[in-house]
Amino acid sequence: MAFETILLGLANWTAEYYLPFMVLCYLAVATIGDSALLLLTIFSISVHMPVYVVFIAAFLGKLTGDVIWFKMAKVIMPFIKKRKILYRGYLHVETLIEKLFERNSIIALSIIKLLYGTRIIATIYLAHNKMKLKEFVRTDIIASIFWLVVFGGIGVLAGYGFKYITQVVQNLLLGISLLIIFFAIIFVARKILTEWLEKIK
Repeated sequence: MAFETILLGLANWTAEYYLPFMVLCYLAVATIGDSALLLLTIFSISVHMPVYVVFIAAFLGKLTGDVIWFKMAKVIMPFIKKRKILYRGYLHVETLIEKLFERNSIIALSIIKLLYGTRIIATIYLAHNKMKLKEFVRTDIIASIFWLVVFGGIGVLAGYGFKYITQVVQNLLLGISLLIIFFAIIFVARKILTEWLEKIK
């Protein structure tokens, strides 16, 4: 009952304050990224909010975040080069990025958005070596739609699973435990995919 009361209160708040919630989604995805989209999608389903509200804000937030990283590349790159550990990591990912972008920039950027720890480095790399801002934005729009379909779809499935467990089974702790396992699986899967691509580059 306490959990249902909390969800009802959150549902009333989000229904009354759609715009602030969209702003929250926008800022969370722009700064945090994939994890924010997953959590906010799960939350929106739990409180019966239309999921498109999250998707619209997330898409705009993702584009904004990518453009900011792109524009900041000239400032960030000297900082990376001065730190051996960071620069070693950059060079490690750079070879993979070059290999992917040899074929198709849209497909390459779409794949990079699914990998672990490559999106920001790839954006900095593109700003330095490959693309102008207009070309990057055009490519990033298509890649972000692909990213939204994949992670948004995963978030929707996880959201309905969490909703079923907490409402039907009436076990909040079990629901949270399964969510933790779910995020761990996503993390491990992205790591494995990244390592696999690095081996075949």
